[in-house]
Amino acid sequence: MKSESLVGILWGTISNELKNRRYPSAHRGNVFMHLTVIHMIFWFLHAAKILLVVVY
Repeated sequence: MKSESLVGILWGTISNELKNRRYPSAHRGNVFMHLTVIHMIFWFLHAAKILLVVVY
């Protein structure tokens, strides 16, 4: 739960940074792609944690 809220805070902060500054669109797309991958990894780890709790 804590990791999810932390990801949310990081996501919001980085999104605001990208809005405030004007990066080239290609660079911005790259950053968001990396963020999405990181977010998916966090979600996967969270789901795996729940599965481990359920199984054991």
